[in-house]
Amino acid sequence: SLSPSSLTTQQTLQMNLPTDGVSPPLPLVTGTPESGARTPVPAGAHLEDGDYVSDNHELEWGDLKVKISIRGGLITGVDVLQFPDHRSQSLYLSQMAIPILESEVIKSQKSQVDLVSSATDTSYAFQDTIADAIIEATRG
Repeated sequence: SLSPSSLTTQQTLQMNLPTDGVSPPLPLVTGTPESGARTPVPAGAHLEDGDYVSDNHELEWGDLKVKISIRGGLITGVDVLQFPDHRSQSLYLSQMAIPILESEVIKSQKSQVDLVSSATDTSYAFQDTIADAIIEATRG
Protein backbone atom coordinates (compact mmCIF):
# COMPACT_ATOMS: atom_id res chain seq x y z
CA SER A 1 0.00 0.00 0.00
CA LEU A 2 1.03 3.61 -0.52
CA SER A 3 2.29 5.60 2.39
CA PRO A 4 0.68 9.04 2.67
CA SER A 5 3.94 10.79 1.81
CA SER A 6 4.13 9.04 -1.57
CA LEU A 7 0.74 10.38 -2.68
CA THR A 8 0.57 13.55 -4.71
CA THR A 9 -1.61 16.37 -3.49
CA GLN A 10 -3.96 15.65 -6.40
CA GLN A 11 -4.34 12.00 -5.39
CA THR A 12 -4.95 12.95 -1.78
CA LEU A 13 -7.64 15.42 -2.83
CA GLN A 14 -9.27 12.86 -5.10
CA MET A 15 -9.40 10.31 -2.29
CA ASN A 16 -11.36 12.79 -0.20
CA LEU A 17 -13.71 13.87 -2.97
CA PRO A 18 -17.04 12.23 -3.75
CA THR A 19 -17.26 10.02 -6.81
CA ASP A 20 -16.72 11.62 -10.21
CA GLY A 21 -19.16 14.33 -11.15
CA VAL A 22 -21.19 14.03 -7.97
CA SER A 23 -21.59 17.02 -5.70
CA PRO A 24 -21.57 16.49 -1.95
CA PRO A 25 -25.15 15.78 -0.93
CA LEU A 26 -27.42 18.61 0.12
CA PRO A 27 -30.36 17.78 2.34
CA LEU A 28 -33.58 16.91 0.52
CA VAL A 29 -36.05 19.72 1.13
CA THR A 30 -39.69 18.82 1.52
CA GLY A 31 -42.56 20.88 2.80
CA THR A 32 -46.14 21.95 2.49
CA PRO A 33 -47.38 24.33 -0.20
CA GLU A 34 -48.84 27.58 1.12
CA SER A 35 -52.61 27.55 1.40
CA GLY A 36 -54.10 28.61 -1.88
CA ALA A 37 -50.97 27.60 -3.82
CA ARG A 38 -51.89 26.54 -7.34
CA THR A 39 -50.08 24.15 -9.63
CA PRO A 40 -47.43 25.89 -11.74
CA VAL A 41 -48.86 24.87 -15.08
CA PRO A 42 -51.24 26.40 -17.62
CA ALA A 43 -54.96 25.80 -17.23
CA GLY A 44 -55.92 22.43 -18.62
CA ALA A 45 -52.50 20.92 -17.96
CA HIS A 46 -51.64 19.15 -14.75
CA LEU A 47 -48.64 17.66 -13.03
CA GLU A 48 -48.47 13.88 -13.04
CA ASP A 49 -47.47 12.42 -9.68
CA GLY A 50 -43.94 11.09 -9.65
CA ASP A 51 -40.33 12.22 -9.58
CA TYR A 52 -38.93 14.28 -12.45
CA VAL A 53 -35.32 15.21 -13.19
CA SER A 54 -34.31 18.38 -15.02
CA ASP A 55 -31.80 18.68 -17.81
CA ASN A 56 -28.24 19.36 -16.72
CA HIS A 57 -27.57 23.12 -16.70
CA GLU A 58 -23.93 24.08 -17.11
CA LEU A 59 -22.69 27.05 -15.13
CA GLU A 60 -19.22 28.50 -15.03
CA TRP A 61 -18.40 26.81 -11.72
CA GLY A 62 -20.23 23.52 -12.09
CA ASP A 63 -23.45 21.90 -13.24
CA LEU A 64 -26.91 22.15 -11.78
CA LYS A 65 -29.48 19.36 -11.95
CA VAL A 66 -32.63 18.95 -9.86
CA LYS A 67 -35.33 16.40 -9.15
CA ILE A 68 -38.83 17.41 -8.10
CA SER A 69 -41.39 15.17 -6.45
CA ILE A 70 -45.03 15.65 -7.40
CA ARG A 71 -47.75 14.33 -5.09
CA GLY A 72 -51.43 15.16 -5.54
CA GLY A 73 -50.52 17.42 -8.46
CA LEU A 74 -48.30 19.67 -6.32
CA ILE A 75 -44.55 19.94 -5.87
CA THR A 76 -43.84 18.36 -2.49
CA GLY A 77 -40.09 17.82 -2.70
CA VAL A 78 -37.06 19.35 -4.39
CA ASP A 79 -33.77 17.49 -4.47
CA VAL A 80 -30.71 19.13 -6.03
CA LEU A 81 -28.72 16.26 -7.55
CA GLN A 82 -25.79 18.33 -8.74
CA PHE A 83 -24.75 21.91 -8.03
CA PRO A 84 -21.82 24.29 -8.61
CA ASP A 85 -19.00 23.25 -6.31
CA HIS A 86 -15.84 23.70 -8.38
CA ARG A 87 -14.59 26.45 -6.06
CA SER A 88 -15.02 26.85 -2.33
CA GLN A 89 -16.99 30.06 -2.98
CA SER A 90 -19.31 28.20 -5.38
CA LEU A 91 -19.81 25.45 -2.84
CA TYR A 92 -20.53 28.00 -0.10
CA LEU A 93 -23.07 29.89 -2.24
CA SER A 94 -24.75 26.66 -3.33
CA GLN A 95 -25.03 25.38 0.22
CA MET A 96 -26.38 28.73 1.38
CA ALA A 97 -28.80 29.46 -1.48
CA ILE A 98 -30.15 26.13 -2.65
CA PRO A 99 -32.10 25.13 0.49
CA ILE A 100 -33.79 28.57 0.45
CA LEU A 101 -34.65 28.25 -3.25
CA GLU A 102 -35.92 24.69 -2.75
CA SER A 103 -38.28 25.63 0.05
CA GLU A 104 -39.54 28.65 -1.92
CA VAL A 105 -40.45 26.40 -4.87
CA ILE A 106 -42.45 24.14 -2.56
CA LYS A 107 -44.18 27.05 -0.83
CA SER A 108 -45.01 28.98 -4.00
CA GLN A 109 -45.37 26.04 -6.43
CA LYS A 110 -43.51 27.91 -9.15
CA SER A 111 -40.04 28.00 -10.64
CA GLN A 112 -39.76 31.80 -10.66
CA VAL A 113 -38.87 32.18 -7.00
CA ASP A 114 -37.11 35.21 -5.53
CA LEU A 115 -33.40 35.34 -6.22
CA VAL A 116 -31.03 34.82 -3.33
CA SER A 117 -28.76 37.86 -3.15
CA SER A 118 -25.07 37.07 -3.72
CA ALA A 119 -26.11 33.86 -5.50
CA THR A 120 -27.80 35.42 -8.53
CA ASP A 121 -26.37 33.10 -11.20
CA THR A 122 -27.19 30.03 -9.13
CA SER A 123 -30.70 31.39 -8.51
CA TYR A 124 -31.39 31.96 -12.22
CA ALA A 125 -30.02 28.53 -13.16
CA PHE A 126 -32.06 26.98 -10.37
CA GLN A 127 -35.24 28.58 -11.74
CA ASP A 128 -34.45 27.14 -15.17
CA THR A 129 -33.82 23.62 -13.88
CA ILE A 130 -37.04 23.67 -11.84
CA ALA A 131 -38.92 24.88 -14.95
CA ASP A 132 -37.39 21.95 -16.88
CA ALA A 133 -38.56 19.44 -14.33
CA ILE A 134 -42.05 20.99 -14.22
CA ILE A 135 -42.28 20.66 -18.02
CA GLU A 136 -41.33 16.97 -17.67
CA ALA A 137 -44.08 16.52 -15.08
CA THR A 138 -46.74 18.09 -17.33
CA ARG A 139 -45.96 15.59 -20.09
CA GLY A 140 -46.84 12.75 -17.74
